[in-house]
Amino acid sequence: GSSKEKHGWFGKYKGRINNYLSKQGYDLNKESADWHKRVEEREKEKAKK
Repeated sequence: GSSKEKHGWFGKYKGRINNYLSKQGYDLNKESADWHKRVEEREKEKAKK
């Protein structure tokens, strides 16, 4: 499929996944922010070596 189709598919399921995870008690925005922080920390550690 075209990238537009893929994006539509992703958007449709992303909403469902978000709903599922938030019901499970996950806050995706917070999780994603935490994940970015961890990645940045890891990159900093690599840079030090």
